[in-house]
Amino acid sequence: MANLLLDLHNMTKDSAGVTNANVSVGVATVNGATIDKQGFEALEFYVAVGAAGDTHCSTINHKIYLYHSTDGSTWTAVSNAYDVLGDFETIGSGLFKTIDSDSECGTTYSFGYSGNYSGPTYRYVRVVIVGSAGNSTGTYFGVVAVQARANALPTA
Repeated sequence: MANLLLDLHNMTKDSAGVTNANVSVGVATVNGATIDKQGFEALEFYVAVGAAGDTHCSTINHKIYLYHSTDGSTWTAVSNAYDVLGDFETIGSGLFKTIDSDSECGTTYSFGYSGNYSGPTYRYVRVVIVGSAGNSTGTYFGVVAVQARANALPTA
């Protein structure tokens, strides 16, 4: 008989990082939900970008950042390449991706966070989405965080 705990349902935990947020002039910055890493060794974010509400270009864009914290209240941009998994545009500022073309909308991007390589133990992580001043209609975003390599099973 197979071990029923060794499946994705029992070995992972998913959380809504951002729930269907329209990032526009009225909502220029969306701070994602705080993800508590306690009890998990791996974390992957999936960022779903909706259809373009504005024509994206170098001056009308959205930026997706990754921040971490030791206490859940004081946040700093992830700045060490060893703390992340995936292709970050500017790791020093925590910038994962700039959406500056309509062809980058209507898709999902993913990146991981390993953390704790560059100093203190960062227990909390969140995604921050920032829209430029030129956005009027906005673009919808959704973020899901999937935690894995749990210290205790089952997670569900």
